[in-house]
Amino acid sequence: DGAVTDELHVDGAVMKPLILPVQSFDGWAAAQDAGLLWRDIDVTVYAICNGSLRGTWRPAQRDALGIAQQAVSNMLYTMVADDLLNLFILTRTWGANFLWDGIEEGYELADTIDFTAEDSEALFRYARIRGQSGADWKATLPAHVAPGEFADIQSILEIREGEGAGR
Repeated sequence: DGAVTDELHVDGAVMKPLILPVQSFDGWAAAQDAGLLWRDIDVTVYAICNGSLRGTWRPAQRDALGIAQQAVSNMLYTMVADDLLNLFILTRTWGANFLWDGIEEGYELADTIDFTAEDSEALFRYARIRGQSGADWKATLPAHVAPGEFADIQSILEIREGEGAGR
């Protein structure tokens, strides 16, 4: 209405770092209607994490703000790892392939609280070089995110076929 205002927007990753709606697998019903088996269709979900899956240890200041900053930083790392695991489980459950890539373990990422424009530019350059080099997509998650038993998740479709449902 012509008024000058200031707004501050927070990165959407604070609410949900990775999103893959279940409706993404509606192709299953379309395949069934066309007389195709879902397992005969190559469905692959690619996930790109623009952050680390493990926080870097940093000493917290011994005051409420310092402790809160460290807690929020660690919480964000955990949220990304948990969402990646959830996507992995969802795709495995639906019999889809899952491939992901992200920041390599050991890459020194700036603290989420003190992330600057220079840090953002450095991360962009890192991602561009990684993308141009044809970095390998990974089909398994690091052990600290998904212990080995997660690789054996049986898809809904395998279970149905085992029960004689056929599709």
